[in-house]
Parts: sequence; C-alpha cells; structure tokens
Amino acid sequence: MRPFDSFSNLKTQQLQLSDVLPLTTKPSIINVSGMKTIAFFDFDGTLTTRDTLVDFTRYAFGNIKFAVGSLMLTPFLVLFGLKRVSRDDVARRFIQYFYKNKVLSDLEQKAREYVSNNLPAIMNQDVFKAFCQHKKNSADVVVVSASPSIWLSLWCKTNNAGLIATRLEAHNGILSGIITGKRCIGNEKVTRIKKKFILSDYSRIIAYGNSDGDTAMLEMAHEAYYVNGRSVTKYRPKT
Repeated sequence: MRPFDSFSNLKTQQLQLSDVLPLTTKPSIINVSGMKTIAFFDFDGTLTTRDTLVDFTRYAFGNIKFAVGSLMLTPFLVLFGLKRVSRDDVARRFIQYFYKNKVLSDLEQKAREYVSNNLPAIMNQDVFKAFCQHKKNSADVVVVSASPSIWLSLWCKTNNAGLIATRLEAHNGILSGIITGKRCIGNEKVTRIKKKFILSDYSRIIAYGNSDGDTAMLEMAHEAYYVNGRSVTKYRPKT
C-alpha cells in the first residue's frame, strides 16, 4: 500500500460495529407536516467511498508528484504510528506540503474538472439517495467536512446544499498551506454548526457520519446514522 492511500484512517478512527444498532427499515426521511428538518452529512467516507483530500490531491498534482510527496511525508507517518504526533498534525503537514504557494485559481479549475469528472464515480449512491430525498422533502441539507472547501464548495453549489468545511488561508490568490482556525472535525463540527444555524428553529435534526470524527455531530442529532460502506445503520451513543 502506498503512503497516504489510507489517509482517512489517520484522520479518523472507525467506530466499532458494536457502536451501531442495525436498522430493519431505511432512515426516516419523510417529513411530518409542520416540522422543520435539517440534515447534516459528513462527506468523505459517508457521501463518498474515498477520502477526497487524498483523491483530489492526487488528481490535482498528478501521480508522480503525489508519490514523491507521500514518500517525503513517510517519516511523519512513522511518528504518527508511534503516537508521537496526532491525526491533526498529519493532516496539517499533508496540506502544507502539497498546497503551500499554490495558485488558488489553478486549483479551483482542477476542482471544477474533479467535481464534474471524478466525484460521480466515488459517490456512495445509497447515502446520496437519502441526501436527495431529504432535499425533496424540503429539509435543509448541509455537508460538514474536515476536507478543504476548494472542491466541496463546487459540489455543494451544484447540489444545492450548505457547506461547513476546513478553510485554507490565502493571500492575493496564493495559498499559504496553513489551515485557518481549526480543522472541521470532531467537536469543531458541532461548534461550527451552532455558529451557523439556530438549531432550536428545527424540530428534527438528522446526521450521517462514518467515523469518530463525526461522533459529536451524530450525538447532537435527534436521529443519527452510521455509514459503513453501503450499510447505513442507526447510531447508538456510547454509554
């Protein structure tokens, strides 16, 4: 396995299957009259079958540059394996290495190509159907992701969804390789959600996620669903 091919496993540890309760029916996606609903979706590994930070980076910079960069970052991965650095440290170093001093408009053009040509093939169709059904039922639908907004903003605009994502710092159209504030993961997902939405305005709050980086968001919701491949099961909080 090449370095960073399983980067999503560094970013978030998978929830144990004992932490979810199998469903005998599909997620509850039919609105009750008079109820205002909001549905939050993690992106990588939930709406998609791959980590799009890795997938987009490989697409944007090419296989050779991606392989070289992965090798350069291998010592940092070793430190992560030894628990000397955190998942957050690894993600920040990855972004700094590949995105520092890059022209934002160039990456936005790559993002348009990626969203049009690559993303459709890696969508989790079962979760995407639930995403579309929530919109059809007039729910507010929001993607909440640890990945940068460069490609996610385009996808969300195309699919008429809100977005809360990790932000990259840029000056005069040049990326610094630095994340602005905190990565949008774990408790930060809930913090950012509460800053953007008045949750008391909603009688139903629904969330979908696939890892412990989504746990805080899942536990915030009235209804929460854990995604494991094509399996969507009801999330049961740890006791």
